[in-house]
Amino acid sequence: MKNDIINFFLFLLSGPAHIQLNSLGYIILFISSILVGKFLGEKRYIGFTWSTIFFFLMPLLGSLGIIFSLTIIFLSPKLTSKPPKGTSGKLYWGVGLLFFSILAILGIITSKTNPINPQKYLENGSILLSIELILLSTYLIWIYLKFPAKDAVT
Repeated sequence: MKNDIINFFLFLLSGPAHIQLNSLGYIILFISSILVGKFLGEKRYIGFTWSTIFFFLMPLLGSLGIIFSLTIIFLSPKLTSKPPKGTSGKLYWGVGLLFFSILAILGIITSKTNPINPQKYLENGSILLSIELILLSTYLIWIYLKFPAKDAVT
């Protein structure tokens, strides 16, 4: 059983997992996402909801998703420290990433020179990377709105 769980997480690290996951895999990923949200996210300003969303969706969207999601969770300050500042830099990065990610997805979908082959783009990760960046940019905008800096103009 222990080896099966280790092999499952190694499989998630290897690439876009949604292609080959069965229903048991989704259940294990969902339960582990809730556990990460409960034991890691609730103790940080990222909170239960965002940490669960990151840990569930990032491995499904692209390779090294678990590492990226855990990095985002661990970079969020603990509740015992000062809250993160919603600086305008986070807002600009969030809006910029959102804008360019949506443009990238629209560019891939509406490309007339290359007829769309969804499996090709899922394999090379172009659309998936854009979706991950949309998720990250939404989180950065949320930080700006949730924890406004005292000198920020609202």
